[in-house]
Amino acid sequence: MLPSQDVPYPDEEVPHELIAEGFRANMTNPNYFKEVAPYSASVFRKWTNSNPTLSKLIQFNGLGGLAVIGRGLDGEPDDGSRR
Repeated sequence: MLPSQDVPYPDEEVPHELIAEGFRANMTNPNYFKEVAPYSASVFRKWTNSNPTLSKLIQFNGLGGLAVIGRGLDGEPDDGSRR
């Protein structure tokens, strides 16, 4: 057993549990997961978006909320002025 494990999984199950936990973290808070584990986030995004079944249920985006920052609902920059 690995010394850092809190739950006594057999060693051969640890990689599967790490993948499951990473996937959960990516679904719960994708922006944080992209920040702390960018490579893993891109792998999960690739796996999910290329899977014909999963891609119908889950869609991970590369940019997240960054694409809409500074835009109002009408697509105009939100500089505080209103017409």
